[in-house]
Amino acid sequence: MKMKTINLFLSTPILKHKNKFYVTKPFFFHELSKYFKLNIYAYVRENLPANKYKHVQINTKNITITPFFKNLSFGHFIRNYFVYKTKIKKVKEVKKGELFMVFYPVRTIDNIFCYLLRDVKTIIWVKANPVEYKLSILLKYHFLYTTLKRTLDFIYEQFTKWLFNHKLIFHTGNISLNKSNTKTQFAFISSLLGKKDLHYKKKELTNKIIYVGNLSRQKGVSYLINAMAQLKDKSLLIVGKGSYKKLNANVKHYGPEYRRQKLFEMIRAYDILIMPSLSEKQGKVTLEAMSQGTVVIATDVGGVSAVVKNGYNGLLIKPASSKAIALTVKKLYNNPRLYKKLQAGGYKTARKHTLKNQVKFMTSKINTHFP
Repeated sequence: MKMKTINLFLSTPILKHKNKFYVTKPFFFHELSKYFKLNIYAYVRENLPANKYKHVQINTKNITITPFFKNLSFGHFIRNYFVYKTKIKKVKEVKKGELFMVFYPVRTIDNIFCYLLRDVKTIIWVKANPVEYKLSILLKYHFLYTTLKRTLDFIYEQFTKWLFNHKLIFHTGNISLNKSNTKTQFAFISSLLGKKDLHYKKKELTNKIIYVGNLSRQKGVSYLINAMAQLKDKSLLIVGKGSYKKLNANVKHYGPEYRRQKLFEMIRAYDILIMPSLSEKQGKVTLEAMSQGTVVIATDVGGVSAVVKNGYNGLLIKPASSKAIALTVKKLYNNPRLYKKLQAGGYKTARKHTLKNQVKFMTSKINTHFP
């Protein structure tokens, strides 16, 4: 059977150095290219040396990368809208009958991609809910947050119904923008796990907690740090980019760790991974922790609950609450039986949601929808 082609308009940069292409995590592209020829139209930054720890070379077997954008800013795209409209029109004419794909909304310009591809066979992977992301600053004001979110969710749902125009849609976690669509819309658990990444080992608890992620406001790290003041017999290691002015004596900041296997080793050495996000697409790090036998405590926001099933493979807590974090940590350490149950459930979840399994699922839906 002839391999189908997917033309992906990518709104994240690709590095090019000595005729080789690099991104931070090309694993999805590699897996998808086992089933489809992949043409990626991207902003290619040339002659920039790749960070050997941060960037991974793209295996270009069945993958073609075309420099297409001069810049990824919304202002640049608007100023050059008709130039890009003409370029995309030419691609559609040359690739007539082939499939197209957009990751949405990684950047604001992805809205324009979706609009310009409304008349072709398009796959849209919805990776985030921008409404929740923008409103996360208001989480402390429950009534205001709930009222605004309900209103803006309705407006955004109507907008995306029009924009997506009955395309094939995959949505990360439970970030479903059109909840009435059950025919062309499918939940997709984003995962980068391979079988070699799975490492389950029953462990003796050591009172060590880990956080993996950046230190932006949306990640809610301040609530975790404040909670550690109530957990003085526990220690916290923060692994991620950014800085924090004042840390408790039982909190250390390691910085970012880009080496994948090294990061897994670090997670494996800790009892609990806490993800205190105020807004989250899904949180791949929860699956990564489960794959290492480390139990997850996460806030119930965005698409997190699609992976973390409260009481089965982790514990869900309300966001923006240091008290909830501290109480849940104490609950887990005081109940070894619960810890072992969550550890076992987490590992089963990680085994189920490997990258290979998820891309097979996506491929089957694509081939059914576009025979």
